[in-house]
Amino acid sequence: MSDAKNSAQSSQRSIEDIEAELRRTREEMTQTVNELAGRLDPKVVAKNAADQAKQKADTAANRVKALANDAKSGDLRAIGILAGSAVAVIGLGALIIYRH
Repeated sequence: MSDAKNSAQSSQRSIEDIEAELRRTREEMTQTVNELAGRLDPKVVAKNAADQAKQKADTAANRVKALANDAKSGDLRAIGILAGSAVAVIGLGALIIYRH
């Protein structure tokens, strides 16, 4: 009879363990789904894209400022890059005007 009792207690504990594991798994899955929903929220996606664009624009602006400072210092490479860029912008502007 004690074997049957021990077996019943053993089964009861394993059922409790399984239920506890199921609860933990359910909580983890709920947390994961909520996190994914937050990441896929259109407002969050748009904000992240805007933040990345701003960061890239800031980086580009800092590079141009550094290049302009180098050109002011007489760096021929920087002067050449700025002159080439100016010609390219003027050429694109003329092309756009010509096509319209």
